[in-house]
Amino acid sequence: MSSIQAAHFSKDASASEVMAHPESFTLRYFAVCGRGQTSRDILTFAGAKWEDTYSGEWSGEKASTPFGCLPLLFIRKGDKEALIKVFHSSSASQLSSFGALVNWNVPEARAKCYEIFKQSMLPNWIASHEKHLLSLADIMTSNLIQHFSYQPFGKEIIDIIRESPALWKLHETVISHPKLANSKSSEEFKKLEENTKMLYKDTMAAVST
Repeated sequence: MSSIQAAHFSKDASASEVMAHPESFTLRYFAVCGRGQTSRDILTFAGAKWEDTYSGEWSGEKASTPFGCLPLLFIRKGDKEALIKVFHSSSASQLSSFGALVNWNVPEARAKCYEIFKQSMLPNWIASHEKHLLSLADIMTSNLIQHFSYQPFGKEIIDIIRESPALWKLHETVISHPKLANSKSSEEFKKLEENTKMLYKDTMAAVST
C-alpha cells in the first residue's frame, strides 16, 4: 500500500468545510486489525472513497505524526484536508483496558490480570451492551469481539461471549452484512488478521523491536 507524510497535514484547512462535503479519506494505522478496523468497516459500509495506509517504522514516524498516535483519518476535499483521531466509546474503553491489563502487561502479571478482566470487566461489558446498541456501537462491538478472538486467551473469551445470544447474534449480523462481507473475506483482511494474531502471541517481542 502507498504511504502518506502525516507531517504535511495542513492545520489551516477548514475542518467544517471539508467534513461537510468530503471527497475522499485516507486511514493511517498499523498492518493489523486493532483500533483501525472499526474505521475500515465504517468507510467500507458507507461506500466511501478511501485508502488504507500502514505505518512502517513507527519509532521514526511518531514525532512527525499529528497527535503522536494512530489511527488517524485524513479527510479531503479538493486541496484541503482535515484530520481526526480515534474516538472513544465503551467498547473502545474496554479495548484499552484489555490492552493495558493483558496485551502489554509484563508476562508475570498477565495471567492474574486476565482473570480479573474475565471475572469482572468482561461480564459487565456484555451486560451493558446486550440491550443498548446503535449502528456505530454495533460495528465497534463486533470488532471488539473479533479482537478478543485474536488473543492467546481468545477461545475462552469467545466462549463466554457466546453465552449471550443477543450479543453473538449482533456480531454475526455485522460480519455477514453485504456491505462488509466481501471486505472481511478478502486476502488483505486475512493478512491483517494473521498479523494481529502474531502481534498478540508475543507482545514483548513487538516492544523490543
